[in-house]
Amino acid sequence: MSISGSRKKGKKFLNPIPTDLGGFSKIVPIIREYRANKAEVLPKKTIGPF
Repeated sequence: MSISGSRKKGKKFLNPIPTDLGGFSKIVPIIREYRANKAEVLPKKTIGPF
């Protein structure tokens, strides 16, 4: 699935992803993938002061 570039209708941006593609049937696989994700979300070593 490829997402088209952003489009505008007047001054408002249009949603490139139809809402039926992100419906209730996608929630369970997304939650399953989120819980099974082993990627590091916090850095092991804290980054320096800014």
